[in-house]
Amino acid sequence: MISYSIMVGGLWLRFYESKTLADAHSYNTEINSSFADYPYYGQPPSTFTIPTDLAYNKWAVSSISDSVIGIDPAATYSRGDILSLNLENGSTYAQVFFYPAPSPSTAFCFKEDSKILCLKDDKEVEVKIQDLRPATLVKTVDKGYMKVTVVTKSMLNNPAGSERVKDKLYKCSKERYPELSEDLYITGCHSILVNTLSLEQQEKIKATFGRLYITSNKYRLMAMIDERAEPCIEPGEVAIYHFALDNDEICYNYGVYANGLLVESCNTKDIMSRKDVILL
Repeated sequence: MISYSIMVGGLWLRFYESKTLADAHSYNTEINSSFADYPYYGQPPSTFTIPTDLAYNKWAVSSISDSVIGIDPAATYSRGDILSLNLENGSTYAQVFFYPAPSPSTAFCFKEDSKILCLKDDKEVEVKIQDLRPATLVKTVDKGYMKVTVVTKSMLNNPAGSERVKDKLYKCSKERYPELSEDLYITGCHSILVNTLSLEQQEKIKATFGRLYITSNKYRLMAMIDERAEPCIEPGEVAIYHFALDNDEICYNYGVYANGLLVESCNTKDIMSRKDVILL
């Protein structure tokens, strides 16, 4: 067991190293479960940061005090995320316990010719995704410029019809996404990063992917869930590309800009677990 103490306020944070929610809950019945404690003593802080020295990058809530508001128990959080802590009814103590968050099982991809905002010769330029290579510097929303570590290509057999399914291409149009410089095409599991989700979107994401996900302190809104994204109805094979950026955690992804729209990058684990990709 690893234990840490920070003398700040009346908040008890615990991070289980257990891989599942059931394993995390098993601690309460004294079944073996290792964890790291971060207690805050005194007045509860208004914000707290997910520690950066944890073993895993992505964390989900396993249990939370009823007095805590403003922390979504169905979302996932990353090391370094800053969370606001609000307590109702004059409460002066709260506890929030976390466990390693599962990841969506389907990789997310860009159609050929999508333009990624990069840094070249000290200037920000858009680079077609098929032209990215390891060491290319990509602009992120909150981590500066990060090096590409892997770029891959695969083929998507786009199904006919307008059914909103995962393995399908979706069109993000300039008319529906004003920040776009031109239309963007991404696969169904690829997420636009947004500040808020409607209740209907939250329910659809949880029904399809199990829980809500957060990247760069923004919610992931998958294209198949986002009513603004239009399913591409024409059947046929389409070249799609994936890229990951440098990080010691293979499940880590970033907020990046594609055709001007803030979306998520892929992570190394999801890309390299696919058997149908070609390394570029």
